[in-house]
Amino acid sequence: MSAIRVTARKFDGRPHYSWDTYRLLQRDGTVLVGRAGPRDLTHHSKGKTFTFQSCACEMFWPELPFSVGLSLDAGKDHVQFYCNIHQAAAISNSAISFVDLDLDVVRRGTGPAEVVDHDEFAANAEHYGYPEAYQDSVPAIAEALRAFIDEHHACDAHALSEILLPIQNRHVFLDRALSAVIIFDRAVRTHDWPRL
Repeated sequence: MSAIRVTARKFDGRPHYSWDTYRLLQRDGTVLVGRAGPRDLTHHSKGKTFTFQSCACEMFWPELPFSVGLSLDAGKDHVQFYCNIHQAAAISNSAISFVDLDLDVVRRGTGPAEVVDHDEFAANAEHYGYPEAYQDSVPAIAEALRAFIDEHHACDAHALSEILLPIQNRHVFLDRALSAVIIFDRAVRTHDWPRL
């Protein structure tokens, strides 16, 4: 397990937010990072640092225009999803960086997933001059990911909690957690995703 910094950037390259975490697994290009709480997220755009008590992990695929974040609060049994739509992530030994494209897919508890931040996407598309193709492709990717999170059996909260519990309990990564990662990774990689 090695330290790694994740940085989301705005379309002009400025840091948007960042956090320090740990590389838990790297398999066939997929990178899983995560850490237990308390954990800090530095929001450069807002000039604030937020501290979260929940444990969290995030999966990145270098060829896909999104990442899937999972979090679990102590004493809770429902996994929260927070997925970023972004340009392809640049992944190195000590850092992951990506250009955030505003839209996020969020699922809280057992409720349905939803695409959020449409207003931010529209404002930034105009402000930064996003490519015209992004007007269709970014929302299409977000909607496809929303449907995947809601409908795919690999997204079962119980199975995915297996990923987070070893982090929350600060234990060695367990075999059953690794199995959940592999199942989820395979489902994502074999899905027919829209292109950015």
